[in-house]
Amino acid sequence: MTLVLKIKEMECVSCSNAIIKQLKKIDITDIEVDVMSKIVHIEYDENKHTDEEIMKFLKKAGFTSEVIDE
Repeated sequence: MTLVLKIKEMECVSCSNAIIKQLKKIDITDIEVDVMSKIVHIEYDENKHTDEEIMKFLKKAGFTSEVIDE
């Protein structure tokens, strides 16, 4: 399953690295980050996670996200 999120607080490479690190904690490793557009593409196993779970997890880490269509 693919999830594309806009991360409002992502301002720099350190932020993108923090997002990647957080997602790896829940076994999501297929992640593409575009710092300039504040967009994160996430490929995940829908049997293990939901969009909502991922977004809540990022929120707990300090990153507000919204789903976007690409």
